[in-house]
Amino acid sequence: MTESELKTPFGRKKVQVERRSLASLRAITAPSRCTLEETLAHYDLHPAIAAHVVNPVPASAAAPLWRRSHCAPDTLLFVGRFDAIKGGDLVISAFHRLLAARPELRLIFVGPDHGLRSADGTTTHLREFIASFADARLAERISVRGVLSRLPRRSHPDSSRSPFTRT
Repeated sequence: MTESELKTPFGRKKVQVERRSLASLRAITAPSRCTLEETLAHYDLHPAIAAHVVNPVPASAAAPLWRRSHCAPDTLLFVGRFDAIKGGDLVISAFHRLLAARPELRLIFVGPDHGLRSADGTTTHLREFIASFADARLAERISVRGVLSRLPRRSHPDSSRSPFTRT
C-alpha cells in the first residue's frame, strides 16, 4: 500500500490485522535479511524464531542469465492460484489501473482458478472477474494460461536440460 493508503481507516486496520496475525506466529522466515529486518521493525515483532532462509537451490553457472535485451518489458507475469489468498484479484485490479497509463502492457496469468468466494457463497472465477470490469481492452491484454503441466523449452543452446538439473 502507498503511504497515503496506509493513513486511511482501511490502511490502518489492515496493518493492525497483519501485525496481530504475524505476532501470533512462533517463527518468521524471509528470503532476504533486509525483508526480515524491515518486517520485524515495521510491525514491532519479537518472535521466538526469526530467520533469513537462503535459497537451497544453488545457482548454476551454466544456466541462462536474464538479459534486458531478451525480455518483453511491457509484459507482466503472475504465477499463483486465483483465489482470495494469493492476490490475483488485486493484480488484475492494479493491472486495469495501469492500462490507463500504459495501454501497451500485457499480463500473463499462470495458475489454477479456484475462484473468489463471496459472503453469500457464490464463486467468481478468473474470466468472470476480468469481465466484471466491463472493459474489453482489459480482457484483450490478459492471457490466462491456467495450470502449466511442464516448462516450455527455451531457445537457449542448452534448452534440452531441465532448469532444475544440478551441474
